[in-house]
Amino acid sequence: MSALETAIGRLIDALAHRAAWVMVEGTGSERIALQRLCNAYAVIDYGMEDSVGSSVVCLGVAGVSSEVLKRAVSVNDAKAALRDVCAPLQHVRMGVPVKGADGPTKAIPVIRVVLRSIQRSDLNLLAAYRKIPILDAPSLSVTVHARPNAVGLSQEH
Repeated sequence: MSALETAIGRLIDALAHRAAWVMVEGTGSERIALQRLCNAYAVIDYGMEDSVGSSVVCLGVAGVSSEVLKRAVSVNDAKAALRDVCAPLQHVRMGVPVKGADGPTKAIPVIRVVLRSIQRSDLNLLAAYRKIPILDAPSLSVTVHARPNAVGLSQEH
């Protein structure tokens, strides 16, 4: 988990401090677009009023340096490593006592029990697993299709 958080922090730092061309749907300036982009990549925890199974939606594209692109690849690698560890535990259920009840237990995925035990029950696995779309080569044009959290990165030339 800390590897993912470190990788995300390094990506956000690189995006915030290096030149990048950013276009995000519904924003009027590159500064606001960059803020929304960074927020979309950084949010892997549920907020107080977020519903389970949802995550931040941000549609757009960014042209970045090769260094920023490498950091995005590192984030994707950390996300894949987390998923490799956690995903198998989502299919195994475990009975846990229901708060305030003397009766039966409730079956929940073991991964949720593990996350609670390390005080990370707020981790949004959907957001933590979702990879950053990275274009393999610079594109001549970009068309944004409605796809949740589809903010991709491409190397600038």
